[in-house]
Amino acid sequence: MTDKSKFNKYIISLHPIFQENALILSQRTGLELKSTFDPKENDLVIVFGGHDKSAELLYLQKQKDFKFGYIIIATEQMNSVVYDNKNYITLLKKNLVFPFSFEISKQLKLKYEIDSHSLYFFDFFNIEDTIDFNDRPIDFFFCGCKSDLRDKQIELLRKKMPDKNIEVDYDYSYATPLELMKKLTQVKYVLNIPFYENSSLETHRIHRALSASCKVLSLKPYLKYEEEGYDEFVIFVDNLDDFEFGDVKEFNEWNLLMEKVGNKVLNHNLATIQNL
Repeated sequence: MTDKSKFNKYIISLHPIFQENALILSQRTGLELKSTFDPKENDLVIVFGGHDKSAELLYLQKQKDFKFGYIIIATEQMNSVVYDNKNYITLLKKNLVFPFSFEISKQLKLKYEIDSHSLYFFDFFNIEDTIDFNDRPIDFFFCGCKSDLRDKQIELLRKKMPDKNIEVDYDYSYATPLELMKKLTQVKYVLNIPFYENSSLETHRIHRALSASCKVLSLKPYLKYEEEGYDEFVIFVDNLDDFEFGDVKEFNEWNLLMEKVGNKVLNHNLATIQNL
């Protein structure tokens, strides 16, 4: 049996967009979040943003004359171009992999024969001191990379609701957690639109919005089962112009989401890491 105590586990983030995810995982697990990366023998490093530095991470493993490993947090959809990168696929095959959803874990196994353990992005800092919902000046808000699907859906919403304040940011203007959260406190409805067709439900965007007391208007996920548990907290539609204000019920708050979904997910994350 492997002596787990010999591993030195800690966390690094190689891209600022994942810094808060890394920080919260550090707080939940008690593992150190390091600002610099200098691997030592028997290190087991939980890596956010590994797809952005896959060649460098592989080079380090080849260069060192001692053994150390990575846990790669796979944050991208299966139809992302990151999976066209041979270095990234090699990195995943050589190390432990934690995708952000069960479905991506399954697809990695089927397509690349990569074994993985799902690690869910759930936890965000809850902001309780926010502007009252009805006083928020932005009716609808989307933030993310530009794609044809997103452009099409937002245009549908604009045509249906020309009198509403709809803001779209494709330029990563809110790259830090503090900047984004400050913006979200001004927003009534956050739009959840995948970059690609047939994508897994992007739960991290949903969780972030709910933690700022926004409501979430989302396209239905490709896989129906991914709605389960979220239909109490999210408005799901086939297209954004299907949305009607009169159909909106009072959705449950962040604390109830944490109670019903969050604790189970957090316990799963902790057990997955601690049992390595």
